[in-house]
Amino acid sequence: FGICWLQVLKKFAMTIIKSMLFFNIGIWVVVGIVGLALPYGLSLAVIGFIMAAFYGLWTWCIWGRIPFASVLLSIASTIVSRFQGTICISLAVVVFNVLWLIVWASCAVAYFVSVGVTDTCDDSDSDSTWDNNNTDNSDCSKGPSRLVIFLLLISMYWGFQVNKNVAHTTTCGVTATWYFSTVVDHKPTPAAFKRTMTTSFGSVCLGSLIVAFLQAVRAMLRGSKRSRSCLTLIALCLLGCIERLIRYFNKYAYAQCAIYGSS
Repeated sequence: FGICWLQVLKKFAMTIIKSMLFFNIGIWVVVGIVGLALPYGLSLAVIGFIMAAFYGLWTWCIWGRIPFASVLLSIASTIVSRFQGTICISLAVVVFNVLWLIVWASCAVAYFVSVGVTDTCDDSDSDSTWDNNNTDNSDCSKGPSRLVIFLLLISMYWGFQVNKNVAHTTTCGVTATWYFSTVVDHKPTPAAFKRTMTTSFGSVCLGSLIVAFLQAVRAMLRGSKRSRSCLTLIALCLLGCIERLIRYFNKYAYAQCAIYGSS
């Protein structure tokens, strides 16, 4: 299916882009109409028509850029179709993500089983144990440490981010080879993958670690007892904005590393 979709993108890139733009507008128009049909759906109708107008304005503003975007989309699909090693790398990333999730889940389950999921140490039992001058209460479990949970989350997100960014950087290297070389008489994917896993791997890991750290912080905040407080919601919003900015800059930083083989 993916190979067929790439062929469709090469031939009908502009049609697909325009169709998706009008599809977004149509969906919100339908939402507005449904809101008008409902007895108390006036607010839904207002939101639907406002969003339809917003997407219509946005479509009008970017209409002149659609030919350029369609050419880029067609070129990208052509490169992926010609150098199918990039597809193999993407499929390998999916497999490695599944394997990493199994390994990580095994470690996490082992930790929770070893320490106990909840706090089983009761204050009255502790006081009586202290008063009776008994030895250590072996049945008293403090539950999982939040620091260990935080580190587990970082490791999980870090593994996923590294796998994804390795595929992205390798694809950028293949594209750079196609762009700067007049004749490509070899398979550029292995060389690009080698550069990604050697000279550029440190940059990939560092950028992935920053994003993984922010994702772990957001996950801890969402799972905290005060997840619905005003300050927590503001912190989640700010962290989300910072994460998106870092993802944006990382994408072009990885492309720079892939093009020049630098760190």
